[in-house]
Amino acid sequence: MISPSRRPSLARVSTPRTIAAGLLLALTPGHAQEDPFGPIPAALPLSLTWNPSQIEIQSERPDEHGPTGVLGEHPVPAGVWQFSYRYIREDFGGLQDGKRPLTKQDAFDLGYLRTPISQTRETHLISALYGSTDRLSILITIPWVSNVMNFEESDGDAFDQRTIGLSDLKVTGLYRLTEKEGGGGLHANMGVSLPTGSHDERGELPGSGGNNVKLPYPMQLGSGTLDFSPGLTWVHLDEGMSWGAQLTQVVRFQENSDDYRLGSETHATTWVARQFKDDLSGSLRIAWEHVDDYSGEDPELPVYVGSSQDPHAQGGDRLHLFLGMNYTQPGGHRFSGEIGGPVFQDLNGPQLETDIIYRLGWQFSF
Repeated sequence: MISPSRRPSLARVSTPRTIAAGLLLALTPGHAQEDPFGPIPAALPLSLTWNPSQIEIQSERPDEHGPTGVLGEHPVPAGVWQFSYRYIREDFGGLQDGKRPLTKQDAFDLGYLRTPISQTRETHLISALYGSTDRLSILITIPWVSNVMNFEESDGDAFDQRTIGLSDLKVTGLYRLTEKEGGGGLHANMGVSLPTGSHDERGELPGSGGNNVKLPYPMQLGSGTLDFSPGLTWVHLDEGMSWGAQLTQVVRFQENSDDYRLGSETHATTWVARQFKDDLSGSLRIAWEHVDDYSGEDPELPVYVGSSQDPHAQGGDRLHLFLGMNYTQPGGHRFSGEIGGPVFQDLNGPQLETDIIYRLGWQFSF
């Protein structure tokens, strides 16, 4: 943080169908005269040069950033860099169809030859945020993902599979729409997801005769498509407290080279944070996500083998509750953590339900 007047911005929730239209309206030159910060420039230069002697690192309120589970919630002033690392672990276990839990035998009775038992997904997320101008920040996120999934066959044999590697890289612009004196405001998130993750992960499975065959959909690392991620984020800072909300989508337009398309996603979250000390704050956050089923079908993944190969058993709705903390240190460092789990799940199953989610983060600004 360079100046106390340069604060993050926060999004007011609107309906998912209006996100893209709202962004286009906000950024249309014909509406520039209504912007309190003046007309939108015809070109927004990205300069990667900086002079350390011009940058003075100041301590921030610990709740000036949102919880570590919220990405792209904090634009930075022009010329400021912010690097961060996040570790995310998600544990899944037990089958569910709709709101109803299922047993393994229930899945076999539906005609599947095998069923997933549990899954652990770990993500190492490295990101870099740069203030191109006082209104526009550029965020690049690089995810490294590890999946371990346990299966059981209808004859009782059990086995597990693992995939690890780079997932889809994402580039996001954070554009300030309003800014409140003393902190907070509204900004647009305009992201593009690049198909850098593999969607052709293979391994040896029972019955494959020692050959490496295509692994199920949840074991793949990437989408194989170029996707659009619009969103809005709103943040408000008050004396000793802050709160915010964010609404984002992942919009998928085309099938990948294996003849299927991952489901589009809608994510909505809101949080409240309280500052306990000058360097410590706690937060309570609720997050809802809706994921559509897949469109199309990979010809190498026959549906009858298992629900993890069924494109119509991948979507659903989840509502999670999280507790978090932020801790700041002089010199631009921030440490954060969050833990939470589901309070409601309505899944297009049979599908593994979420058990618990952990997040740890470190951030450095200069």
